Amino acid sequence: MIVFLFAALFFTAPVIANQDAPSLWTLEFKGEHPVAVFFDAASSSLFVSVRSAGGASGHIAKVSQAGKLENADFATSGEPLGALRAFDGRIFWIAGNQVFSKGRDGVRNEGSVAAELGDLCDIAVDRKGVVYVGTSAGYLVRIRGGVVSAEQKGQPVTGLFLYQDTLQLLRGTQLQSITVSARTDPQASSIPFCAKECRGLERTGTGKWLTVSGAQALEVGNGGSPRILYSAPASSPALGRPAYVYQMNSDDDFFVVPIPGESVIRAFRVNAARK
Repeated sequence: MIVFLFAALFFTAPVIANQDAPSLWTLEFKGEHPVAVFFDAASSSLFVSVRSAGGASGHIAKVSQAGKLENADFATSGEPLGALRAFDGRIFWIAGNQVFSKGRDGVRNEGSVAAELGDLCDIAVDRKGVVYVGTSAGYLVRIRGGVVSAEQKGQPVTGLFLYQDTLQLLRGTQLQSITVSARTDPQASSIPFCAKECRGLERTGTGKWLTVSGAQALEVGNGGSPRILYSAPASSPALGRPAYVYQMNSDDDFFVVPIPGESVIRAFRVNAARK
């Protein structure tokens, strides 16, 4: 079992980073709404969930680390798209109440989640290929071989992150830890995380968390104030699910945030934001 490293966080005023730092690049999806980004280290590419203007359908776009569109239609969907993950050469994503994946053998439907379990909010995949999905009704849903089971119930799940056998669940303002193999009760390890609801959960190169709260991208660490890495303009009230991109030199690490209201994704150097 991995020791859970994070103690309770102090909700003092957030530290404001250098918000004048220029973006590395911006990629526009004209007339559409990018809602989630994921960095796949195996392919060194970014994958973006893009919803249509009406939001009812969309496509997965593959983007280079330099912000160049490599494949506008890596996958298409007739359902609203959401969070993405990768495992064993496959990209997994949420589409409506279903989870799909794509690898060399094409697109595969991993399973469907019953409507009464809530909207699908985030996704994680373990080393055995088991898919975990968090829902707006507070369920942690497990999908394995097409079999779907609801495992935990609590506050709405707004973020998931899995490393080895430890699954982190973000439930708005609280962070919980579950040892997947032991099926322990996440309530036993819940700690304060955000003063206001946060969405999305990615581990940074320094062992902190990248998340978003409203129009702000935050770096949240152990025992200190959250750091505001980016604040979107007032005209764009909410950010989508962010991605963290690791580089050979950690000073070059960057994060990418979708800004649905502006139809763009933007990349910022993490260390520039920290100064």
